[in-house]
Amino acid sequence: MLINLECSDEVCLDRYKSYIENSKEKAEDLTEELFKYKLEYYRANTSRVIEYYSKKGNYRLIDVDCALVDSYMKVKKALRPEITFIIGQPASGKTIVANNLINTQNASYIDASDIKLGNDEESVKILSSRLDALRVGQKVIVEDFPRNANEALLFSKNYQPPIKCL
Repeated sequence: MLINLECSDEVCLDRYKSYIENSKEKAEDLTEELFKYKLEYYRANTSRVIEYYSKKGNYRLIDVDCALVDSYMKVKKALRPEITFIIGQPASGKTIVANNLINTQNASYIDASDIKLGNDEESVKILSSRLDALRVGQKVIVEDFPRNANEALLFSKNYQPPIKCL
């Protein structure tokens, strides 16, 4: 996965100047000219890298023209697992389909049927914590979730939308 953090030149320059002010390196070595050189080098040399990862479907562009803490949260969200929900009536074959996907997609599995019904917010919180325990960018199949429209909306709002719903 290639994550490209994109922000305006002005924001980058301000961050660079802040880095210079707080740096333990010799400040005279860190100049605005050096910043401009690095920026031009980046622009001249990364387009092929971006194209390569884009073609493979492993590229995400993240706008970080915001506070650094917000930038971090955007990146963290982009690195969450790739989620596929499987729902269906009892005995419809959900578990068999999930097991086949787990084996063919090298995915993890979460059975949400053991999450207590009733409090949708608590259900989303429990599932979110299980997902956060997985490896970054890992594929995961979630069976029997969401169980109602409110769970789906809460999950999409508070965690992320799934990449697929089967």
